[in-house]
Amino acid sequence: MTMPADTAPATLWLVHREGAGTAREREAFRAEVGTSGVVLETCLRRLAFGIGTAPPLAGESLAGREAWRQLLEVVAGLCSAVVGETNVAGQFRRAWAESAHCLAPGLRSSLAPLVAAVLADAATVRGAHLQGLGGSSWGTLVRRLLAPADGSRVLLIGAGDLSASVAPYLRHVELAAWNRRPVTTGRRAGFTTVGRWFEPDEADGAARWADIAIVTSPADVDHDAAWLARFAARPEPLAAGVHLGQREPTAFRWPAGTRGYLLDDVLELARTQQSRRREALHRARQHCASLAAARQPDGEATAPLRALG
Repeated sequence: MTMPADTAPATLWLVHREGAGTAREREAFRAEVGTSGVVLETCLRRLAFGIGTAPPLAGESLAGREAWRQLLEVVAGLCSAVVGETNVAGQFRRAWAESAHCLAPGLRSSLAPLVAAVLADAATVRGAHLQGLGGSSWGTLVRRLLAPADGSRVLLIGAGDLSASVAPYLRHVELAAWNRRPVTTGRRAGFTTVGRWFEPDEADGAARWADIAIVTSPADVDHDAAWLARFAARPEPLAAGVHLGQREPTAFRWPAGTRGYLLDDVLELARTQQSRRREALHRARQHCASLAAARQPDGEATAPLRALG
């Protein structure tokens, strides 16, 4: 999508904070942004963006061309721990959809062409540089790491975007899912490979049912402790498990007898495939810069966001 040639593009602003933050920090960030912009939250960072003059927010603040380049790199998956993953694009679309009731009157219609152009640019970059890299999705990496046998009972713990991105890669197993809150029928329809849903009060039964567990929720002391207790109470240990939101082995120790992994193990597997991806990433970032130059006026120069792995 291109913006009208006879009008100057609206100047984009962007504010970035590293880390997902606590629930209270995320709520405070959204309150700070208020009706002036769209908030995009991932497991690695928080972003706010809009047009015109940015509100006085703490964090890395960019405008114009540099803001566009940074937002484009994030949406295209260039700043993700697993470079080239597509999950963040879905989060971007969801953040935009949810902004309808949050933005100041008139701002949504003014932002709509910009959002569509960012998505179009991200698709262009991905198509030109990130196709066929292999192992660039969370689902591919998790499947390779866990190596589930055909027919294994695999339990997804969590029903968020990360879980939805992993589920399609688990087609030759018996796949079930559990979430701490009820999952709507519409949301369940997006999990086409999930054959069984455990209700929130059926967590103990889900833990006994599974051969392999994939925790997709963020690290949470109470939530993690409850699941470790359930796994430890099984008559037989799980064959394998991975916690995609936990990096600290001292905070999450899989029970003895389980081939257990944490996020760092997934990232290490991804790093073994980096040589080909590194050159593709360099070309993709150059492409992002040229697209940003065509979309926006000069902005404050800054170093690119680093991948948080």
